Amino acid sequence: MIDIHSHLIPNVDDGSSGLESSIKYLKFMEEVGVETLVLTPHFIRDSLDYFEDIDRNFRILSDTCKKENIKIKLVLAKEVLLYPTILEDIEKYKLNIPGTNYILVETHFQKFPEFFDETMYSLLKNGYRPILAHPERYVSIMENIELAEELMHRNILLQINSGSFFGLYGRKVRRTVNKLLKKGYCHFIAGDFHAHADNYSLHNAVALIENNIDVFSADLLSKVNPAKMLNNEDIQIFYVDKIIPKDNLISKIKRIFNI
Repeated sequence: MIDIHSHLIPNVDDGSSGLESSIKYLKFMEEVGVETLVLTPHFIRDSLDYFEDIDRNFRILSDTCKKENIKIKLVLAKEVLLYPTILEDIEKYKLNIPGTNYILVETHFQKFPEFFDETMYSLLKNGYRPILAHPERYVSIMENIELAEELMHRNILLQINSGSFFGLYGRKVRRTVNKLLKKGYCHFIAGDFHAHADNYSLHNAVALIENNIDVFSADLLSKVNPAKMLNNEDIQIFYVDKIIPKDNLISKIKRIFNI
């Protein structure tokens, strides 16, 4: 598995509170099948000290993984909060996922802000491929699930959280994430793990998708699409066909009476 969203760099944001905690959970992730982990600390605007902390603590974490014989590949990126002038900071601080045009973004959990559409358009126009983190947690999508499809028509990719399937963020989010999955309104599943409790769940969510949907979907969201992203390859936006019954009751009646 490839987990594209995590907060395990110690002491930089609201994620891991220390190196010991990060190493503990990295060992567990390796045990359950994570081979690559994208570390995505929150981007804090105009704070050079913060960037120095991220780089330094990432190196410490990487070096400690080698000493502990943890073989998970670590990739350093950012989770970027959208605001009207974010494009300038993306260019300035190179906030895209390294070696790619993809960028992990988030927005306000209540109604999408007025600048959301224009800001997303500016990213796309400038060649970036935005991945919207945890769409199931936004009120705008909870209230109108088809908004997710509208975003996909605009070439915006969607990353759902594994914890959403197990009630980590509440019942409404759980209902929403199941709808998104069944409709194919998602392209990645990730842990968004903050090391606050022993509740890492990516492997459990993948197993749930295998059992309730199919192995193809589970592999697509946890292996195939994440690998394509890291290789800067195109990802298919729509992959679930709407199935229309060929022989329902009305068509049978029409055929019987030659209508």
